[in-house]
Amino acid sequence: MSSAAFSSRDTSAKSADDDPSADAPAASSGAPSDTASHTASGTPSGVAGASTPLTSGPPLSASHIFASNAAQRTSVDGVTAFIQPGGGATRASLSFRVGASDEPLPRRGITHLLAHLATNAAGIDSLLTPPTVSASITTFHFEGSAQQVANEIGAVCHWLSSAHDPANISPRTLDRHRDSAYADLVRHAGEHMDLLGVRLGPAGWAAGGLPEYGLANVGPAELSQWAKDFFVQGNAVLALSGTKTTTLRTPLPEGQAQPYRALDVPDLELPAWAPSPQAELSVGGLITLDSGHRDRDRAVCGLVSDIARAHASVAVRRKYGRSFAARSGTLALGDDHVHLALWGRVSDADESGVLAEVLESLRSLAEDGLAEGERAAHVKRRLDAYERHGQLPSGAHELLQRQAIGGLTGTPWSLPLERRLLGTASDVLIEGMITQLAETLIVRSHAPVGGLTPVSSRITVEAPARDAQTHRSRPAYGLLARGRPADERPRRILTDEHALTVRSLDRPDQQIRWNDVAVVESYDDGRRALLSHTSEAIDVRPEDWLHPGDLADVIDARVDPATVAACGVREPVEPRRAGITDRLPVWLWPVLIVVCLALVAAAVVPAWSGSFSWARWVIGAVGFVGLVVVGAFGYDVAMTERRLRKPPKP
Repeated sequence: MSSAAFSSRDTSAKSADDDPSADAPAASSGAPSDTASHTASGTPSGVAGASTPLTSGPPLSASHIFASNAAQRTSVDGVTAFIQPGGGATRASLSFRVGASDEPLPRRGITHLLAHLATNAAGIDSLLTPPTVSASITTFHFEGSAQQVANEIGAVCHWLSSAHDPANISPRTLDRHRDSAYADLVRHAGEHMDLLGVRLGPAGWAAGGLPEYGLANVGPAELSQWAKDFFVQGNAVLALSGTKTTTLRTPLPEGQAQPYRALDVPDLELPAWAPSPQAELSVGGLITLDSGHRDRDRAVCGLVSDIARAHASVAVRRKYGRSFAARSGTLALGDDHVHLALWGRVSDADESGVLAEVLESLRSLAEDGLAEGERAAHVKRRLDAYERHGQLPSGAHELLQRQAIGGLTGTPWSLPLERRLLGTASDVLIEGMITQLAETLIVRSHAPVGGLTPVSSRITVEAPARDAQTHRSRPAYGLLARGRPADERPRRILTDEHALTVRSLDRPDQQIRWNDVAVVESYDDGRRALLSHTSEAIDVRPEDWLHPGDLADVIDARVDPATVAACGVREPVEPRRAGITDRLPVWLWPVLIVVCLALVAAAVVPAWSGSFSWARWVIGAVGFVGLVVVGAFGYDVAMTERRLRKPPKP
């Protein structure tokens, strides 16, 4: 997003790498992640960065992979199930095709809250085993004896079924579990969300980067309708490994599978640069899949992620040493697109140099192609990682869950299929994807990157109407305030029937049109934080403005009520002190100057008798001092108003 301070709530309690959930669960434990809405390193630790020489070696035997992936596809009470029999503890994952990308922005978090209610209704401690919500998949996790898991699955499904009637959702229970949902907030795939927010805007596939406003205000009726739309038989899949009991039931209501949210890619001049509040390596590109070979291309995108990261790491380590570690991952955006991201931690001093090395490595890779044997080496390394991961009971279940989600979403995945698809990848295909990556790059960094178009250039700011209503900041005047922080300098908000415009003395106008507002954070104290569909953010805080109540009323009257997210009470903030010029109306300053001039003129007129000559000097002194003081303040007011009539040049 264009403003790191858009919301006071912290949705990044955990990083994406701490989230064990998601659509490609293998990633969290070291196996490659290349499809679905999850992000992680893409390869096991010790492989990232390709610090070891590339050697292709002989192909792996598929016998073990087939054996560890021998899942039975069946149906339990109308719900598709992938069951992998075995000994030990029983693990299960019940997934639904619904996630953050499906939620209206003012109701962000409705899926998370509904999942928490279902989990706690089944007697599961949501702090120990929380449900997980990614961009497009919601998953309930179970582990224990076969009978215990069967009972918990049945209880979750029974509650979801009963939730189709809002009368069965107790307001008291709902309020009690809002806090537990806040306790395990996870900013899913944050490395992708920040970049997607720049590329796509905040709604849809980038919605996971926003706070979960709905946790505070959605009610039983909204939750019930959400359950009817998404938590049904046809929109669910079950993955179960270990012992299966004959009492397993999934009593969900009938319903159809829900398609992915459509992806609308705005027209941008790419490659592009977007500002970040801190130094970081954050690079992302968009790969469009061949409609006739989607499964193959999805598998190859994961391979491209590994290759791009390896080249970037080698280039940076050559200059900055082995302490640098780049990471990479992919995020499937529906059926036809995959977002590929590279990220890493960098210092302020090294940020520009690291970014230059990474961008140059990607450019060289796109132009020069792969070295001989490089593709085969990366394929082997990737499949080795899958095989090692599948040898662990937890890892085998994560791969089974990934296979099940593929069955739900129509994107088939299995280890044998992955092996076969990667075997069909050619250097030409990989190089074509790398070219797509290089041509669609968006880079986020604290310092501007030369040669890249700022994304802010896509936003056209129109001049406010001549009769636009003017709202003054606190402080409203003070040309000497230029050395202060930006939010302590004189500013104006201009509102007309089309837009809200923020104007300052030293930077171009910032503007959000009313019909482009995606979401408005509304607080009880009058704070209004606006975010547009182009990720432009304007935070109107009452402590920064002279008449915040009037300003809040204007905003409330102009925005679409459907975009308002009620955020409740905000921590009290002391307003900035109002100066002398802020307390007096503008018209009073010329009046005071005229009065002072009159006093000076009265003192110099030779109409005073000798006995009153002392009064003449007193009046003259008062008039002169007043003229100097009032004139200085009046001059500051006049010059500030004059300079704020027109926006400064960029």
